[in-house]
Amino acid sequence: MRQRYGLGLFAALLGAFFLLPALRLSTRPAAGKTSALPGSVVINEVAWMGTSASLYDEWLELYNTTDADLSLDGWRLVAADGSPDITLGGVISAHGYFLLERTDDSTVSDIPADQLYTGSLNDAGESLTLYDDGGTAIDTANGGGGSWPAGDAALDATMERISPLEEDRADNWATNDTLHRNGTDADGNPINGTPKALNSAACAPAPACDLVAAKSGPMSAEAGDLITYHLALSNTGLLPAETVLLTDVLPTAASYISATPTPAVISGQHLLWRWTQLPTGTLHAITLTVRIGESFVGMLTNAITASSATTEANPSDNQATWTTRLLPILIEAVLYDGEVANDLDEAVRIVNLGSAPITLTGWSLCKWDGGLDCDPLPDLALPAEGSLWVARDGAAFAESFGFPADVVAGGWPGFANDGDEVILCDDRGAVVDSVVFEAGERLIPGWQGEAVEPAAIGRAEGQILARIPDERTGLPLADSDGRDDWLQTPDDPQHGRRLLYPGWDLAPLFWPLSATTQATVVLGIAPDNAFTVVSETLMRAQRTISMEAYTLRHPRIITALVQQAQAGVSVTVLLEGGPVGIGSSDPRWQQELAACKLLEAAGGRCYFMIHEVDDRIYNRYSYLHAKLILVDGEWVLISSQNFTNSSMPADEKANGTYGSRGVVLATNATPIVARAARLFALDCDPAHHRDILRWNSNPAYPEYGEPLLPLDETITDGITYTVRFSEPLAFSGTVGLEFFSAPEAALRGSDALLGLLGRAGAGDLVEVEQMY
Repeated sequence: MRQRYGLGLFAALLGAFFLLPALRLSTRPAAGKTSALPGSVVINEVAWMGTSASLYDEWLELYNTTDADLSLDGWRLVAADGSPDITLGGVISAHGYFLLERTDDSTVSDIPADQLYTGSLNDAGESLTLYDDGGTAIDTANGGGGSWPAGDAALDATMERISPLEEDRADNWATNDTLHRNGTDADGNPINGTPKALNSAACAPAPACDLVAAKSGPMSAEAGDLITYHLALSNTGLLPAETVLLTDVLPTAASYISATPTPAVISGQHLLWRWTQLPTGTLHAITLTVRIGESFVGMLTNAITASSATTEANPSDNQATWTTRLLPILIEAVLYDGEVANDLDEAVRIVNLGSAPITLTGWSLCKWDGGLDCDPLPDLALPAEGSLWVARDGAAFAESFGFPADVVAGGWPGFANDGDEVILCDDRGAVVDSVVFEAGERLIPGWQGEAVEPAAIGRAEGQILARIPDERTGLPLADSDGRDDWLQTPDDPQHGRRLLYPGWDLAPLFWPLSATTQATVVLGIAPDNAFTVVSETLMRAQRTISMEAYTLRHPRIITALVQQAQAGVSVTVLLEGGPVGIGSSDPRWQQELAACKLLEAAGGRCYFMIHEVDDRIYNRYSYLHAKLILVDGEWVLISSQNFTNSSMPADEKANGTYGSRGVVLATNATPIVARAARLFALDCDPAHHRDILRWNSNPAYPEYGEPLLPLDETITDGITYTVRFSEPLAFSGTVGLEFFSAPEAALRGSDALLGLLGRAGAGDLVEVEQMY
């Protein structure tokens, strides 16, 4: 079931109102069935916002304006939207009150209800009508509809009728002044209202000062954070307040950093501000910054207390508290524009930054619709420093991501592709974390500044919004409640301007593998001897060959693969399904299809990573650009060159050759081979992602099937380049190697390429040779 939390202040709506005649009765017969006149009983007070104990603890009050007891049997109090619809019963005494409490009698804990009812009031406003037993409209509250004309959800202050002898008008309703109050809520707190008592709007203020203290701060934070409290002290009374003190005793988990203005006294956790006089109508605002202890988890409650030498009208509002929940919980990633039809694969990942497991019970996933619009989450057991994917639909999530969701939600807010808000709320309904994307509402709790936009370097559809990870831990790097925390931020060239899609294997491939081990390394140079290294690597195979390549058009390499498959070697090839500038009728593409046909006929397997938008098949990466060969799980070859004759020519080298410059490296370093094998297993897995298609396996995609041209085995003899490196370089011994893949790890700053460049210092020489 969807829950709705109303936040904020609701302004009075000026518009058409249902006007009741100002007719009142001076006498009434004894209680019994009567033909009541309009205005004989009025709706006197409406607690549409509930109480501080619970927003569900709503209550209503009727008032009898006549001199006689009246029977309410058969009367009805009805909201325009049908909820609540209360059939009344009992007697309301002359000039007396009739208290209606929602659901149970604990709403106003110290005053017995005259009647219980069910049904909720809409915080955004609605119209109430009181009918007698004959169906005659006796009174209304907010009869013109629209926003409530009074009441304050932030203060849990009720909407009070100013004069019960006047009709229902916007200017005849007021918000309880929080000074004149009656009754306590379910938690024993004073109710900011006057159930069964004179409304505050009708009370004459005493000639005294009245200090009012207020405090606000973040609803949630993390251990070690700097947090800012906003303190306010005002005098709303009729007299100046003399010798005014405001005291803040910080919790032991918080340490003082700064305040504006500076306290007159700072003694350990005790802060004191002092004023000689606070004139009536004066407001002092204080900004206080503290740091939370690194190991604190739980509820951080901070209270302030004001005092004056002058007698006060209402000393009960001299204290104010603010509670911040310190649970290290964040929204870590969001897929809102899914790859599955109707965006059924929408998902949110929630992370626990703490060092202990945390179970979230009663939490909700929300968006903003003039207020929090929430769906309850199942209980989430978050591991220490771990995260969980919460999915809208389990099957759709697995179809896009290639693995099952950790949790499937029972209800789901649904996020608009052109912009929305993703909000995580705790069991109190408090906002724990938010992210706003595209055209979403930015002025919401838990968010500041510009919305996150999908990175322009890739398609928006299927793009996952993700927090920037710390390169040491993989956990979110920062939480500033803004777009700079997210991978897609354009303002951080070091960590941002990046993206993520379903099917990426970020977790297992985020950290490069560094190894120092005994190994043999063979280094080949293209065009001089690269083909020799590739050919000799393939010929080593006794059991398996796994190849991952952007293109495969080299006739000699194709022949070697086919021969090995015919000899009983298990050969698997994964190819890019859409090389740049090559259509399905291009002879170069036909060469690859012919290679696949021959390989499949020999018992091998040939796959393509495809991109078919019409069928909602999106490739994980813009291109499969790897050039990788694994042999028997013992050797790996990595190449900067495509497996084509022009990249690594197989011609006679004595008279020269042709082609492009590049490097191939083969090694039997066990850790490096194992990481490469993991990479291939993740990439060439049809169950892992829908973008893997086997050759000739689906008649719907003939462009990946039967070739129109046979294999061209022509080897051109080039003479335009003089060979400089006639033989590959081979050596054995203790070697240090680092293996990393793009896009998961290529742009890390602490290691990989940027880390290597970062080792250079003043006077060092950095030489770069590259195509682009």
